[in-house]
Amino acid sequence: MMGNKPAPVVTAADAADQPVWAWQGALRAPYWWMSPWRLVLVICLPIFLISASLSSEAFVFYGQSGKFLSGNVVWIGFWAIMAFIIGAALGENLGAGPTAQQKLAMPKQAVALVPWYIPASDMNYTLAVMFGIVAVCYAIFLLPAAQNPGLVVELFMGSTSAMFVLRETLNQVAGITSFISLQSLCGVLLLLYPRLTGVRQAPRWLWVLMVIVAVFCVLRGFLWSERIAILELFLPMMVTYAALVDPKRRRWLDFAPLLGLVGVFGLFALGEYFRSWQFHQSNANFGGFWEFALLRFAGYYATALNNGAAAVQFQDAFYWPTLTAMWFYKLPVWAWVGIPMELPTGWVLDLLKLYGNEELNNPSGIFLPVVDFGVVLGAVCWLVLGGATGWLYRLFAKGDMLGMLLYPTWFYGVAEVLRVFYWGNQRYFPILLVTFLVVFYLGRRRRLVREADERMQGLAD
Repeated sequence: MMGNKPAPVVTAADAADQPVWAWQGALRAPYWWMSPWRLVLVICLPIFLISASLSSEAFVFYGQSGKFLSGNVVWIGFWAIMAFIIGAALGENLGAGPTAQQKLAMPKQAVALVPWYIPASDMNYTLAVMFGIVAVCYAIFLLPAAQNPGLVVELFMGSTSAMFVLRETLNQVAGITSFISLQSLCGVLLLLYPRLTGVRQAPRWLWVLMVIVAVFCVLRGFLWSERIAILELFLPMMVTYAALVDPKRRRWLDFAPLLGLVGVFGLFALGEYFRSWQFHQSNANFGGFWEFALLRFAGYYATALNNGAAAVQFQDAFYWPTLTAMWFYKLPVWAWVGIPMELPTGWVLDLLKLYGNEELNNPSGIFLPVVDFGVVLGAVCWLVLGGATGWLYRLFAKGDMLGMLLYPTWFYGVAEVLRVFYWGNQRYFPILLVTFLVVFYLGRRRRLVREADERMQGLAD
């Protein structure tokens, strides 16, 4: 195929003169924000503290009955965040052997670190299957919009009723359309194509498929009013891209969190213009659209934390994974075998009706482990999750296949931890499952290449 030129082979003779990522397999990962504990410490913790400092009037402004993010609940949230930070720092720095930089100082190991690549045909097959699954799911999901294009036109024209009609008619098939989320794994795998195969660039047809999926993703975010889908696709790709490029030529990536915040606000404002501004533009409390969008954007995080704080105050601990493992209750296998499985979260809607805002209904990822397991076990849960996240980041930075494929999508859960508990959501479960299947398949193919190469070397000797 066009562009499939083999990458230059790095031999043992010149390995010592190569940068470590070129022959050992480690990614660059030089930017501070890619480390989970640093991101949470520098970005998430200050936002949490600022939200806790807001007055009760601020939460009443957002349609809530008052402020619940106060007193002991603030300390519970603070120590939950600190438990994650400590766990992530330990997972990143302990028990993983020498770092890539330390291995670079071991010239005797250079001969053993020449990589074996995954055959490009296997990568093409894997990506083709995944793109096919995503395309089928999008076809099912968007079929009603294609059959009634007038609704789409009305939505673009600012119709408030068209949005609700589309949300009711677009096909959400449990256990099927959830696999749309595999689009983010497709993007990560496509960016890693040269590193995993030794081919300088992926075939053009794969990039065409990626562009088509991105267009569908934007349509989904607009028609379903689901901006999270757009962020789910592009944030993991951004993390992967940042780890692959030369940091000396991409210094602007040091400021990626700030640039990302501006970009997310722009995306948020565009969505709110069609989603909410039509209802609120006559409200005298807002000086104009941009003031409305800014206050609404800040309110998404503050109200999510306040909702989570209310849940801690008014809901007894389940001591069982419910909100932290919603995917388990949503598995289609229960319906197939005739077992009624209902997620016990009806109290959430009752809580929002009494104290919150049913429109701003995110429950905050910080407090959900506390609701599920109690204060002490909730902190332990965050310590374990932090350790797992730091370990994944270390694998990612070292160039391990599992880390390279899983950490970019897992990173979204770190970035949005103040708003949602992403890792336990049913939309992330397909990514987690398929990532392990892909790592198993491609790892097996790479082992076969290595064994064949070793046999050839044995015959040559």
